Amino acid sequence: MRRLPFFLALFVLLLAGQGLLYYRGVYTAPPTAAHDVTGIEVPRASPTPFADSYEVRGGTVLLDMAHENAYTPTELGSLLARITARGYGLEYLEEKEELGKKLRYADALVVIAPMEPFGPEEMALIRQFVEKGGRVVLVADPTREMDMRGISTTLGVVFEDDYLYNLKENDGNFRNIYIRDFRENAITRGLGKVALYTASSVTSDGGIAFTDENTFSSVLEGKRGLSPMALTVDSRVLALGDLTFLIEPYDTVADNPRLISNIADFLTTAERRHRLPDFPYYFQKEVEIITPDASLVKAGIRLRAVMRDADIEARLVDTENRSRDTVLLGLYSDPVQASTYLDLRNVTIMGGKVKVGGIGVMETKETAFIVLVEEQGRTVLVILSGSADGVEKAVEALDSGKVEENLLTDSMGLVAVNAGEKKPPATTAPPKNSTSQK
Repeated sequence: MRRLPFFLALFVLLLAGQGLLYYRGVYTAPPTAAHDVTGIEVPRASPTPFADSYEVRGGTVLLDMAHENAYTPTELGSLLARITARGYGLEYLEEKEELGKKLRYADALVVIAPMEPFGPEEMALIRQFVEKGGRVVLVADPTREMDMRGISTTLGVVFEDDYLYNLKENDGNFRNIYIRDFRENAITRGLGKVALYTASSVTSDGGIAFTDENTFSSVLEGKRGLSPMALTVDSRVLALGDLTFLIEPYDTVADNPRLISNIADFLTTAERRHRLPDFPYYFQKEVEIITPDASLVKAGIRLRAVMRDADIEARLVDTENRSRDTVLLGLYSDPVQASTYLDLRNVTIMGGKVKVGGIGVMETKETAFIVLVEEQGRTVLVILSGSADGVEKAVEALDSGKVEENLLTDSMGLVAVNAGEKKPPATTAPPKNSTSQK
């Protein structure tokens, strides 16, 4: 037992020797360098007072809800309130099959973050809608699942699969960027600074808002002057790479309120050009139907019922009021009342034939001739045939959409009214021009 203190002392001595051998002194941590924060701006975003001003017009804006869209209408409170304040109604597309019908009367279409892609027929309908003067707003958002590529490229823009960020100046998060560089147009009118929240960049020939030298893309490395907003050359398609700026409370930051009002103006100032098959939606809320011959009253009553099914108030009258939308029903034997509108389309009816300038000469036997005239804010539809029964069958062709099969131009059609005849008689000269005559 006496040896235990000796071995313990020897062990302690060995440990002390090892410590002296490897000792390098007391560790002192180096000073921590402070980050230079002088170049980083603290966000000062706050609500901006704004008084909206607008013109009350009237029309319809269609919002797509048929493609599993990653948004709810309640998120668009500010935009939808501004649209309705301008006298426009809101309709929602909930079934894809309804797109063609609803685009017949809509003035503008809004497509937000569709998770289900548009099919070829749908994209063709929307292209045709734009060609007729309709307007489209496409809204993407990098934080929401979506498939926008097909419909956007069809309309001339591409939403990049990125997000924009700025580490130096932002609204509380590097992905919340400010935009101050704008190309002057109706969308950017009156804008000094807008705040966008996780915006993607848009590639097109019509960028209208551009990032500064401190804003970068998460994908497009080294590229500067990126655009999160674009307007196509024809000014009919607006592409927005951010949805959040439309939502409370972000809709009140910086000049966002004015931007939202400008978008509402864009949607409610379209100048639609209608085609004959768009019947009856080229008419306003009140239409007068002229039946100069007593035999045409039955066709007039049928036409009035079709109008009322489309929420258009129609009434039968004897004489024309040139300040109102009008439908003129008539017979080939007495086309005098319609002559003013036939002249506008370079149409002559004589000797059992219809002569259309630039198209050719057609027999009137067992046919109905239909022409649409839009001028000075007024719409006139002329329906002529050889009999009252023929006029009524022309109304049926308009109502069913079959008039599409027999168009001479976008605003004229010659419809077969004989039950056993599928097509109207051929022209004596081939069509020289199939475009709409305005």
